[in-house]
Amino acid sequence: MQPSPQQIPIQTQYTAPQMGIPVAGTPMGMHQVAVVSPHQQKSKMAVLLLGIFLGAFGAHNFYLSHTGKAVAQLLITVLSLGILSFVSWIWAIVEVIMIFTSLTPVDAMGVPLRD
Repeated sequence: MQPSPQQIPIQTQYTAPQMGIPVAGTPMGMHQVAVVSPHQQKSKMAVLLLGIFLGAFGAHNFYLSHTGKAVAQLLITVLSLGILSFVSWIWAIVEVIMIFTSLTPVDAMGVPLRD
């Protein structure tokens, strides 16, 4: 006799702490595996180029879906009529360096960046 769908327990697959992306509601020290298709991953090279050439406008943060930081960089540059754009650009360069030196760089959704 087959069990009814209500009687079948739902099983969640967990991995070790250093693997996967943390998900709210998982047991302490455990992470759920995030299955990501390659077309959902964003490129680290695109982040580098956007950060270097359009970093003062927050383009790399818009690309990574960090809209709050991106709008802040854009407003600093635009509202100061470009006078303070060097501040946003230095901010962008620091963020790009942090992304490239990170062991597991991720976007705003927690999806790892591809090389």
